[in-house]
Amino acid sequence: MYRRFLGSFGNRSFIRPQYEIMEDSSLREIEDRWGEFPNGGTVSLTSISEGDTESIKNRLLQFKIDFNRDLHPGYAPYTDNSNKYQIPFNAIDDFDKDEVIEIIDIDYAIEDFINDKTKRTIRIKHRPNKQILLRYAQDCYGPFEFMISDIEDSYSDESYYTIKVFVNSGTISRYKNSDIEKIIKNGYFSIKRNDRIEFIYNISDLKAVDPEEKIEYIDNEELADFFKTLLNKSKEIDNLAGVRDQFLELADSFSEEGQLTDNRVKRICELLQTSADLSDYKVRLTEEYFKNNPNAKSDKEEYLRTHEELLTNVVREDLHYEEKKKEILGELNVLEEKKEKLATEIEAGNQKLSDKQAELEKLGKQAVEQKKKEIENLVTENRKELEEIQIAIEKAKKEAKQFEADRDTWRRACDSIKNEYRTVSNDLNTKIIEWVSNNRTSEITKLLVSQLEMPEETTKENVLSTIDNLKKDLDADRIVAILCEKFEEAGRVISKDDAYNYLISIVQNYITVFAGEPGTRKTSLCKLLAKALGLYDSRFAEILVERGWTSSKDLVGYYNPLTKEIESTQPRFSECMKKLNEENANDIVEAPYFVLLDEANLSPIEFYWSNFNYYCDDPTHQVVSYSNGEKYEFGSELKFLATINYDQTTADLSPRFLDRAWVISMNPVSVDAIVTGLADDSIVKNNSEVISLKVLNDIFDWHNVKDKKMNQITKNRLDRIIDKMKEGRHTISARSIHLISHYYLVAEMFMSSKEVALDYAISQKILPCINGNGKQYKEFLNGLMTICKENQLNRSASIVSKILEKSEHEFYSFFSL
Repeated sequence: MYRRFLGSFGNRSFIRPQYEIMEDSSLREIEDRWGEFPNGGTVSLTSISEGDTESIKNRLLQFKIDFNRDLHPGYAPYTDNSNKYQIPFNAIDDFDKDEVIEIIDIDYAIEDFINDKTKRTIRIKHRPNKQILLRYAQDCYGPFEFMISDIEDSYSDESYYTIKVFVNSGTISRYKNSDIEKIIKNGYFSIKRNDRIEFIYNISDLKAVDPEEKIEYIDNEELADFFKTLLNKSKEIDNLAGVRDQFLELADSFSEEGQLTDNRVKRICELLQTSADLSDYKVRLTEEYFKNNPNAKSDKEEYLRTHEELLTNVVREDLHYEEKKKEILGELNVLEEKKEKLATEIEAGNQKLSDKQAELEKLGKQAVEQKKKEIENLVTENRKELEEIQIAIEKAKKEAKQFEADRDTWRRACDSIKNEYRTVSNDLNTKIIEWVSNNRTSEITKLLVSQLEMPEETTKENVLSTIDNLKKDLDADRIVAILCEKFEEAGRVISKDDAYNYLISIVQNYITVFAGEPGTRKTSLCKLLAKALGLYDSRFAEILVERGWTSSKDLVGYYNPLTKEIESTQPRFSECMKKLNEENANDIVEAPYFVLLDEANLSPIEFYWSNFNYYCDDPTHQVVSYSNGEKYEFGSELKFLATINYDQTTADLSPRFLDRAWVISMNPVSVDAIVTGLADDSIVKNNSEVISLKVLNDIFDWHNVKDKKMNQITKNRLDRIIDKMKEGRHTISARSIHLISHYYLVAEMFMSSKEVALDYAISQKILPCINGNGKQYKEFLNGLMTICKENQLNRSASIVSKILEKSEHEFYSFFSL
């Protein structure tokens, strides 16, 4: 029978029980420590390594002991330092978030603490659990959340922890020590008896105590940012009543009761009077009030009477005005004189022009006749020469056509030679790498291979900051409209169904594949998606996949033991990982980050993408680790896009990868559309605003509709397709069925019909599995196409039809389109 205890870890491999956790969740202090746990009052720990102690030392811990099974095999009752019990390391549990609140003393008043950010950093000798109360004099305040920002290792096993306390706008409870003294427990954060801490075991005990006071707190920076945003909305503020309403609306948001208290009014007025950042905005409000208020005249006189310094400025400005007026009048007189002079000159010029025109009219007829005769004589004399020139021109045209034909022939020959050169170069590079990999015997050879495989690139230093132009208040229609506008700028027209399909596919899936023949503009489509969401300039990395990639090192790099550094084989991806790691560490992830694997199947994607294949089902906590212990951690904001070509130069996608990916087939682009309709994608600029990750997830992620169910008609259609695929020996996995369901439940809300939503899902998750040969497989495909047509799945039926049309030697594949 297990019993649970509360205690602390020792300096080697011991843990000391201090309280027993009873079945009703109350605590019983272990008074006779040596009676229950003889020889030191501790319990031995097994299966513990040096690295494990960092997570459990200097803090309260929860653990369990089975008094029948956890007996120490070497226990000697009459021997010092001999423990009666021993437990494994995995018997130690952490506390839940709301379970333990620790009390920490501060040596300055709470007003100084919440209004001075430097004083919100506390240095203590132990690691608190989740929440803390701050105690000053005879009162406690909180509870507060915190973040550990630094750990200083001292001598022996002691460490100092620097914690940053979070103070959010709202109310802070003040409790009298005498009111909560009865629920405060004493303990030790290590087995030393001088390492004392005080704590409240359960937050529900604290909530049962009425606070002595609720201190209202408003963060000055947050309030100032609101005024700046409000006053920057337009160049002219016409409706001061509207500004007042918005101001009161903000003030109400800071109060749980929705009331603007006297204390909050006082804080707001003090901020307006003292903040230098708001001085320009106060001037703007004053000016707009005097301009638009019907009582502005009398108010202005009263305002100037009570602000004598402004009257001095007005007088000074008036004197300056008179001087400027005299200067401008002088310049105006000079300009008038110039105007009169020019008018006289223009009149004289017009007279001269009239005289010349009369003279020309008189001589014109004679000159025309004479010139006509000269031209006729010239034409007659040179007619033969002109005919010879025409003959030469015709001959030159024929030669030019021949030269153009020869040029095209040579160009095709050059292209062929270039392709052969690339093939030979790639094969040679691959053979060199394979030879060196098989024959290298030292770390020096590894360094040479890394230099041969990947040229050096210059990486940009990441600057950690929040996104200034983040857009958080868009709906689905507006996002789709932005997407369609960007495509139109590039000369491409997409339907709203296509736009919703792109957005839902990318938001819900860890990797989205765009497949099609070369020239179907897959890469440019990915760039346009990034530009529409505002990600292209700062949160988009294009990785050009090369032939011969064989491991994750080709993408994420590796640790070089000679240089003692991480070698970045793809600098842009390394930059991405560093940026996301820093954002997650500082909890400022605000937007997605797109990584494009261009021509992803030039090498087998399962090899070089193996680090990330594991996170497809749950990308919320991804880790990339190196052999020196360094690692990058980030979450589902990382989205992979991939492009693949339908040709013979690429590696096939395995069923394991297809089960996790979402494949969007691209239709070929007609020659007429390329010549007449499509613009250069590079002229399309990145959207000026970045659409936030939260907005995209709130609208297009399936978690928001997880309580919905697929209607029975749609479920029957899907079941028919899945059953039919079994006839072609294609079993649709539970993972794929879940992905289809998630996609459909969101898509049906936005797309033109439920059939269209299901059609997109089937064409992009089930049909990519098609790969077979023979007459029997052809019959299976014909039956599948019939089911698609009967259920109005027109897109899927069209894809199956094309697979049948493009088959060679009765071989059928989705990736032959």
